[in-house]
Amino acid sequence: MTTQNQPQNQPLSKLQGFFSKPDSALPAPGAMNVEKYRQLLERALSSVPTGQRLLRFAAQQRITTHVIPGKGTSGYLPENRAVYVVLPAGLSTVLPMDILELGAYLRQAELQILGAKNPDESMTSEQFTVAFDAKIIDSIAVMCKMATEFDEKGQSEFIDALITSGHSELYEAYRNYGQGEELVDVYYRLIEKTA
Repeated sequence: MTTQNQPQNQPLSKLQGFFSKPDSALPAPGAMNVEKYRQLLERALSSVPTGQRLLRFAAQQRITTHVIPGKGTSGYLPENRAVYVVLPAGLSTVLPMDILELGAYLRQAELQILGAKNPDESMTSEQFTVAFDAKIIDSIAVMCKMATEFDEKGQSEFIDALITSGHSELYEAYRNYGQGEELVDVYYRLIEKTA
């Protein structure tokens, strides 16, 4: 006869631990703590002028940064006033592209708070495209600016990260012309190539 004092004989006792965290949610051996990773991202970002400005703005506006291990999309969520950085489980070092992207997400937050409209379903197709493209181009320009600032400090791995991520032509346009029409032209030329 099974009693409450003998859970090992109960059918549900076999499921004990089944609903605990799956292995993929547990940090891999040598993986970095997410809070430590967030601190390292912000510390690295604060070492360049554009990063300092964006972090100061985020602090003033009470925008928080959260690091989430796993798979998914990183970005700024206006409803939560938060930037989410998703990184692969088991990561044990701060990556240059994560630092640049954090800066880009903070810039997106800044633009939204300053009144730039995020693309949404209430817009016409053309308005949506313009708002979306402007946001992407601005994000890339901010990453290029920060990569240049890191490079001036002798940290060329940030430019390498931009190039590796497929932004070499956009970085070249930024380097040669800044944040002007040339950058927009290169962006649309690249879009046409992939269409």
